[in-house]
Formats: sequence, C-alpha cells, structure tokens
Amino acid sequence: MIKMKTKLFFGSLFFICANLAYSTTYYSGSAGALNLTTSWWSNAAGTALPHPANFTTAGNTFIIVNNVAPTISAIWTVSGAGSVIQVGDGTQLINFTIPTVLRVTGTIGVQASSTLTIATATNPTMGVLSAGSTVVYSDAAAQPVLAATYYNLTLSGS
Repeated sequence: MIKMKTKLFFGSLFFICANLAYSTTYYSGSAGALNLTTSWWSNAAGTALPHPANFTTAGNTFIIVNNVAPTISAIWTVSGAGSVIQVGDGTQLINFTIPTVLRVTGTIGVQASSTLTIATATNPTMGVLSAGSTVVYSDAAAQPVLAATYYNLTLSGS
C-alpha cells in the first residue's frame, strides 16, 4: 500500500512539474496589436525574446501592460487549456478595448487600476475581476452583460 501511495505521489508531482515547466507568462510591448504574437515578450518590460509561438499552447498567461490603450486588429483567440489574458499588473493604468467589429475568445481577468472595455456584442469569458478593476460595456447595439462579480461596472452603450 505504501509503494502504491509513493508511486501515486511522485507520479502526481511529475505531472504538476511537467505542466509548470511548459507554462510561460508573456507581457505585451509598448505597441502593436495584441492578436499578433510579435506584440508579446518574455519579460515584464515587454522587450525580451522569445515571442510566443502561438496562442494555443496550454497554461500560458498573457499580461497586458506597457501600453495604456492596447487593442486588437483582428479576432484574437487564446485557446490553450488553462491559458488566460490578464489586463494590467495592479499598478499600471491600462484600458484594453475590444473594438465593435472584433472579439476576443478566451478568459480575461482584470487587475486593480485597469479597465476592460467591451465594445462588441460577443463577450469574452470573464476571469478574476480584482478589487479596483473596471469593466465597461460600450457597444451601441444590444449587448449582453455577463454574470460576474464586478468591482466597477459601467454600461455606456445603448
């Protein structure tokens, strides 16, 4: 019985470590559309290579910083299992806007001092909305408001 528990423990530990080894945090740079892998960097200053190979690798975190008004130029899908988008780092004032004709597919969390502005009727999945964060729904057309626990919520569309 002890051998089985030991094997189970070490097997679980190996699985956790293997998954953590392949998870990477990327930070947006000071310019560039967020839907482009070339807009993402491996250090908080948004200057160190490598860029992510794609947005489909499991477990990655994409932190939007270094640009006070970032946006996207095409539909952006972050589909890796367990991958998330995080608006801000809790200190920088960031307002990430999802434009009217585009959408983000993935889970988005918002940190203190940061804002997620959703100007499209297709909502992303809401992640953690930290104390001090803001979500703005601003589409001029009918727009569903997601059920979530908001710190600041603004409805400015029609």
